[in-house]
Amino acid sequence: MADDVIQDMKMKTEEADDVNNDMRIKTAEALEEAAMRLRESEESMSGDEIWDFVHDVEGKLQEVVPKKIAQAEEAGEDIKKKLQDAEEQLRSYAEKEHAQIEKKVQSVKSYVSENPIPAIAIAAGAGLLFGLIAAKLRD
Repeated sequence: MADDVIQDMKMKTEEADDVNNDMRIKTAEALEEAAMRLRESEESMSGDEIWDFVHDVEGKLQEVVPKKIAQAEEAGEDIKKKLQDAEEQLRSYAEKEHAQIEKKVQSVKSYVSENPIPAIAIAAGAGLLFGLIAAKLRD
């Protein structure tokens, strides 16, 4: 489940990157067109022509930028929500695992306190077995 959330976050991040790259491309295209139109003008432009040209470029940028900013903000909000959901899921999972471990520890503690001699014998046997295995591995 956490893997699905992480995968979804990666997809949203890629979408945000795509939106950002698309905005850059559209802006670059508008600026290239503006530069090309300036180069193509053989005579110096009058003040009105310059203003018309500036307004035209400004209009093109205003068409692209707000849409892309809204898309990027939306993707950012989606990523933020996915991160919060993943954090909640991971916290819930950690709490469940902690509770299970606590149960097992409590079970061992109660067994040892109710049966101290067998617990010592089991621990000694395990220690002896571990020591024998470690000694064989050294040789």
